[in-house]
Amino acid sequence: MNHFIGHALARPGDDSHTLSSAFLLRLSPGAGRAIVRGAGMQLWDERGACLLDGVSGLYGNTLGHAHAALAAAASPMSTPAADPLSAQLALNAALSSRLTADGARVLSVSSHELARQAMLRAVRHYWTAAGQPDRRLIITCHDGEPGAPASGRARHRAPKNSLRIEAPDWFGHDGYLNEYEFGLAAARTLEQRILELGPEHIAAFVAAPFTAASGLLHPPYSYWPEIQRICTRYHVLLCIDESIGGCGRTGKWFAHTQLRVRPDIVLLAQGLTSALAPLAALVLSAQIADTLAVVEGAQADPTATAIALANLRALDEGGLARQVEHDTGLYLQHCLRERFDHHPLVGDIQGNGMLAALQLSPDPARRARFADEAAAGVDCARQALVQGVLVQAAAARILLAPPMIATHADIDGLVERLGAAVDASARRML
Repeated sequence: MNHFIGHALARPGDDSHTLSSAFLLRLSPGAGRAIVRGAGMQLWDERGACLLDGVSGLYGNTLGHAHAALAAAASPMSTPAADPLSAQLALNAALSSRLTADGARVLSVSSHELARQAMLRAVRHYWTAAGQPDRRLIITCHDGEPGAPASGRARHRAPKNSLRIEAPDWFGHDGYLNEYEFGLAAARTLEQRILELGPEHIAAFVAAPFTAASGLLHPPYSYWPEIQRICTRYHVLLCIDESIGGCGRTGKWFAHTQLRVRPDIVLLAQGLTSALAPLAALVLSAQIADTLAVVEGAQADPTATAIALANLRALDEGGLARQVEHDTGLYLQHCLRERFDHHPLVGDIQGNGMLAALQLSPDPARRARFADEAAAGVDCARQALVQGVLVQAAAARILLAPPMIATHADIDGLVERLGAAVDASARRML
């Protein structure tokens, strides 16, 4: 069985509720729904059924479907025939104004994959320029490569000369450590690997604030400060992938600012354009940028750049990031805990802003795992579809990432439908 959601664009010039191409939801071979129309959080399939989009396409559609300002920016009639470099400089300036690190610089490229490649090249060029060419090894979490979709399967090949450490899964820990102690121990696996291989050989540690492919795992709060200490002590570059957590989804422009870490390189992707066009960016610290005379990159598409600028303006003008931080994000997290705390099928609830995950468990008190975690997650995702809401399953975790435009009423409807789905799955599985 699989669970696939493709994304669709607003067709420039059409009614604002129209999507330019169908996107398909599959929960088993031969079964699927073609989504033909959307507006805000709502989607309509070919049968006319209305569904709530609880995952923003796949995390990137921050402003909801068919946003008028983004559709206008995507129209060839509205895209200026100006120098593409000027458009890129305008986007880079807009991103730079939102950075908290002094002297940070932005490199925009045409896709997440190119940004990822540029990041790895930048790391290795940096160490060569710094007179330490033996620093070639990249350490990541086993969760998957940066930007891998939260499907339990990483689509990127591992970078050359890379190795992985375990993702910090507190729910899966069956030892004697409490959550704080577990976070420290999980972070210190990085230190152990660095010492085993020799700090002089380690170039960077690359991770996402929330481990994506394992199901939006939120590490214990002790984890990231310890990661920062380790990277600083051994002079290992810290690279944060903000593909999912960036662009305001957690209530801050960048999720790493909430974690109080100081990355050397930040990668941004689908949230830049609300997933309407391929565009990504690297944010380089002043130290990295000053050491590198040139960082290779690909020129971003002018239309994607125009969409990104419109997206940032819309986020600013609507105050959506502040709204998520102080209102709707808190409301979503409260509603989920009010509905699913002590639920017989829910072992853990994690989340931040407009991101959340429910860990399904046959015995929450013992933090037990299902023998077939994938089947448990798919069953619950199927029940959610029956209730009229789209969610994402990663093993036995149910993932939510509603658009940032969601209102209290939207969140109430989402949690009510999801609650009915989880109740139905509990009756089937317990």
